[in-house]
Amino acid sequence: MTTKCSTWGKWHYRTFDGKHFDFYGTCTYALTKDCQPGSDQFSVHVENDEACSDDAETCRRSVILYVNNKAYKVSTGDTVTVDGKFVTLPLKEAGVTIAKILSYTVIRALGNDLEIKFDGHSSIYVGLAENFRNKTCGLCGNFNGVSQDDFGMVSGTQASSANDFGNSWEMVKQGESCSVDTKKSSDVCKNAGDVVWDAAKRICSVLFENAFKPCHGKVDPNDFIKKCEQDVCSCNFTQHSGCACDALTQYSRACANVKVTLNWRSKHLCRK
Repeated sequence: MTTKCSTWGKWHYRTFDGKHFDFYGTCTYALTKDCQPGSDQFSVHVENDEACSDDAETCRRSVILYVNNKAYKVSTGDTVTVDGKFVTLPLKEAGVTIAKILSYTVIRALGNDLEIKFDGHSSIYVGLAENFRNKTCGLCGNFNGVSQDDFGMVSGTQASSANDFGNSWEMVKQGESCSVDTKKSSDVCKNAGDVVWDAAKRICSVLFENAFKPCHGKVDPNDFIKKCEQDVCSCNFTQHSGCACDALTQYSRACANVKVTLNWRSKHLCRK
């Protein structure tokens, strides 16, 4: 299983086909689901709270797998529930396994054709086997190898913006009010001022350095650099390096996903 969709930080998403976008929703959304006509094998939702759309450092999130008429939920802090009841790990039942593996809580289902990894903080990765190619929908896209058509809405038409795309995949609960901060934009660095933006450029340019070059041919670093700059610009000044480390880690994980292992951490850069 080599193709993964991911979401991290407060608002970053990367589809199965490699399209990057930012979406500032504060609700529950379909990350990916089985969209084959007459089929409903699984659905994976991401649940964001309001902190995921403001400038707070914390971002509580949950990922929920609906399969076999049950709901498996993993939340920030590594709490796990099945149909609302807390469970201890490892768990194995009805073709679903949930276990803590290193820093991840990992859910596997559908004969291991579906894998969800959650780092317990804000980063979620969904992997699907090739037999689901061109059979999915949601924020992770249609998994057809073409990034240009990944903004397919529930209606089947292509959205003209990330907000329209994200809003179309709302999974609104009873009594819940979903909102999207339309004032948010990729101009967060411009709004932060030249001094902060220059610092962000300097900090994030490390992705162009030798430690990351073995992966450049397989994973373009430019989108990750842009996300890194946005994260640094939105952080408190004293936390710039930590916010950059989150973005660098995302690039490293994307490289690992295409079987390129990077040895980039040091005592001076995002030490373990």
